[in-house]
Amino acid sequence: MQDSVRVRGIVRLFDADTGETLVETHNLLVERGGVIVASLIIGKPGYTGPTYCALGTGATAPSTFDSKLVAEAARDQVTQTDVNGHASQISTFFSSTDCGIAIKEVGLFGNSPGLEASGAADSGALFARALLNYDNSVSPRNLMVGWEIPIEAAP
Repeated sequence: MQDSVRVRGIVRLFDADTGETLVETHNLLVERGGVIVASLIIGKPGYTGPTYCALGTGATAPSTFDSKLVAEAARDQVTQTDVNGHASQISTFFSSTDCGIAIKEVGLFGNSPGLEASGAADSGALFARALLNYDNSVSPRNLMVGWEIPIEAAP
């Protein structure tokens, strides 16, 4: 008998002021994200979970081998993390002045040796990526991006 672990989550875009859910979709844990998870389990030095979230305007479908967003347009540090049962919850606040764009993609970035996430676009190791569709350019709102990433045993 062989067990496996599946990591697949949901990303939600919220109005940060009202709490209204604007968009909800599934994310894709990319190859580097799997390496980060495996490395964290054994405490391998140089790896951290997600520390930055980025928004972009690229509409190319996510691929397991993505290493960055197609067209990163805004990035901020993860604001809050928590664990609820077997699910990680990760949130990032974006002020309306930083994210007044037509958002098409979102990504989480962590650290692996040689790939340290920072406030600079395309920095760090891409952990997960998702496509969504929300135009925040006409009447920009403060936004919160919330990721829920459960770790589930799969038979």
